[in-house]
Amino acid sequence: MKKRIGFHVVCWIAFLIYIHFLYFLEGYLDSKFIWRTILNYLPIITFFYLNAYILRILIPQRRFLVIISITATMLLIYVAIRYFYKFYLFDVLGIPDIFFDRLEPKKLYIESIWLFFNYLIYSYCYWFFLHSISLQKERAKLQKDVFLQEKARISAELAFLQAQINPHFLFNTLNFIYSEAVMVSDKLAKSLMTLSEMMRYVTTVSSTQQHTPIESELKHIENFIQIQQMRFHNALNISMITEGRSLATYTSIPPLILISFVDNAFKYGDLYDDKYPLSIETTITETSFNFKIFNKKANNLPPMPSTKTGLTNAKQRLALMYKERHSLKILDNEDSFTVELFIEV
Repeated sequence: MKKRIGFHVVCWIAFLIYIHFLYFLEGYLDSKFIWRTILNYLPIITFFYLNAYILRILIPQRRFLVIISITATMLLIYVAIRYFYKFYLFDVLGIPDIFFDRLEPKKLYIESIWLFFNYLIYSYCYWFFLHSISLQKERAKLQKDVFLQEKARISAELAFLQAQINPHFLFNTLNFIYSEAVMVSDKLAKSLMTLSEMMRYVTTVSSTQQHTPIESELKHIENFIQIQQMRFHNALNISMITEGRSLATYTSIPPLILISFVDNAFKYGDLYDDKYPLSIETTITETSFNFKIFNKKANNLPPMPSTKTGLTNAKQRLALMYKERHSLKILDNEDSFTVELFIEV
């Protein structure tokens, strides 16, 4: 508050020096001149801030007639003050007035009105400036609140999904089944181990964690593909190529983003056509992450309701976290589906 007052005082002093610079050059800089300047501008400065305060209070209430009435009252008071200065106060104090000592009462009134409205315009500009800053702050706060609400909603959804399974019970059960499966079938045991790794990743990733290493996401996709291949006896045509894998450990993205796109490809894609395999291409650099997935659409799928919840959730999370620093292109053609994701990391 003190800094703000000090800033305003400095601004007014600089303004008064600027408009009276010629008087300084002519040698009018004395104690009487300073007092005369203070007395002349004290009403102006008072009405300047008073008008700005009135606008801040009454304009949101749309009380324009009240504003006009108050403005007219301030004008009458200002004219009266200047009349009082010229014909009484300056004479009593022995201060000659170089600004309107030659003005007749009629001209004094006209000049007073002109000066009043001149500084009234400055006051309106000052109020508009403060009002604009206030609107920007409110808009920024609203955007921040929306962001935090959306982030909390997504975190709550992820936490809700995690809460559906008791991790300790799940992993203890899987470990028991794995120990039994080893004696029956290595293939079955390997499948259980892969499933255990997938479930451990999904259930242990923190609901408040905004980023996870890309390596963890890629490993999760590889486990997912491995399980699917075991289900379909390695009959699925899948191509997964990763460039810059050495950077995957040190580069991070939002958790469980990529698996949404992969799961969608398995759900609706034709993965048996060796001419059009499911293609997953990942390129990692020190400044960017590119992910592209292509699948041919299956023609013989039974009709299924599609909520596209996974894709919608991924879009919202990316938009909240990266805004203009990412692009997500989804090409839904008649016979194919392609997702291209770019992130500045």
